[in-house]
Amino acid sequence: MDNMSGFKKIRVTGHPSVTTREVRILPGYCRIVLLIGPTGSGKSSFVECIADDKSLGIAKDQLEGVTQSLTVYKLTNVQQVLYPSNPIFLIDTPGFADSRFPESKTLGLVLEWIKKQCVKSESYPRMAGSKGKLLDLLKELTGKESGENISIVTTMWDQLWKEEQINRANKRLEEMGSIYYKSFVQAGARILKFDNTHASALHVVDECLIGKSSTYFSFENVVLKSEAIASTSLGRALYQNLIERQESLAQRLKVIEDDLSDESSRSNPELEDVLLKQQKEAMADLALVEEELKGFPPVAQNELGLGRTTTSPEPQFEEHS
Repeated sequence: MDNMSGFKKIRVTGHPSVTTREVRILPGYCRIVLLIGPTGSGKSSFVECIADDKSLGIAKDQLEGVTQSLTVYKLTNVQQVLYPSNPIFLIDTPGFADSRFPESKTLGLVLEWIKKQCVKSESYPRMAGSKGKLLDLLKELTGKESGENISIVTTMWDQLWKEEQINRANKRLEEMGSIYYKSFVQAGARILKFDNTHASALHVVDECLIGKSSTYFSFENVVLKSEAIASTSLGRALYQNLIERQESLAQRLKVIEDDLSDESSRSNPELEDVLLKQQKEAMADLALVEEELKGFPPVAQNELGLGRTTTSPEPQFEEHS
């Protein structure tokens, strides 16, 4: 998409770009587009395309895992049509479905940031939204009433060149709206194509601002309404996600330990070095998950729908200063 016209909600006043901003208090009257998606899905490449400047190295840093925190970008030379003095911000988050970064950790960063906005700003800036279990978690994060504020962006269209590939991708796109994301679409969400160009990125931003700014996401209400996350379906989903990660990492460590104890591994220094590196990474990942679980007080796991009767933490985030 090379067309730089036809925008509904934004007006381009010069060469569009982005500037990095510290994660601090934003203006109360602004629009925020929160980028949520799996690692490698193209969130950072999307930001680079808005800037139309690959030399920024945003996507490269994300792929190398340099940034494990929220990154705020302000759009320059791009205004809202109805409220030109109210700036537009993008918030890039650590990837969901990342084997080394729990979703609860990402959400914790977002919630902590929202708390700061609410405490120090008279008007809280409202957000415009952007694999199986990840989809279920996304539903819990956003809630049933915020469909119009969600834009589901599909990527990699610039990698298709054969007619067969394009037809298959378009069929998949139809299935996303009629099957996988049906409830989102019925609630007003939009499924968009991003073809990795400057103009396409701006059209995605334009579509993201179509939603109702007065509707909050579920995770925003946790802070704004002072809800106990332990009593929400979002908290239960995050807790279950952590338990599953913990079990998966424990199994992975067991396999690595078995491989290390094998005589063929001990007699191969290069293979042993690889296994030791994998073991170190898995142990670090498990420590992170267990640290997240410390913020959850004990409760029976079967109450959380996990089908167990042993005692385990209940979903509730600790207070952050």
